[in-house]
Amino acid sequence: MTSLQASVSVDIAASSEAVYEVLTDPSRMPEWVSGVQSAEWSSGSGPEPGSTIQMSYKYGRKVNDITMEVTEADPGVRYEYRTIKGPYPINARFTIMGSATQTAVTYEQTAFSDSMLASIGFFLTSWFAKPMVRKTLRKDMAKLAALVEGSETDR
Repeated sequence: MTSLQASVSVDIAASSEAVYEVLTDPSRMPEWVSGVQSAEWSSGSGPEPGSTIQMSYKYGRKVNDITMEVTEADPGVRYEYRTIKGPYPINARFTIMGSATQTAVTYEQTAFSDSMLASIGFFLTSWFAKPMVRKTLRKDMAKLAALVEGSETDR
């Protein structure tokens, strides 16, 4: 199985608890994750390993139903999930390092091919696809930062 990996980091002027709260709330994903139209917990009571998130994800003209499973949830330190149903299999890892007023977040995403055609596409296009993915992740992290910083200001 072929994969494409990308990683970006952002500094957020907010506590690690505030970052973790927004990051692990699926209902907030449409506000900062490109393509996510809706997301909600479909099992479990929150960000804990084994909990699942049901989301509608738009890519191009098609909206896909995708189920993600939380694989790690360590408040203020790390949050991970992976695709368990639907197209676009990914693993997402957020590493959080912060204080009461400043938090650094690193977002690592690994996208996997889900067919032979996708594997060939990854192989042929990775030289320009990886920078495009990084650009999207940077935009998403900037939206997350603005969202969390705005939430902190409202308090």
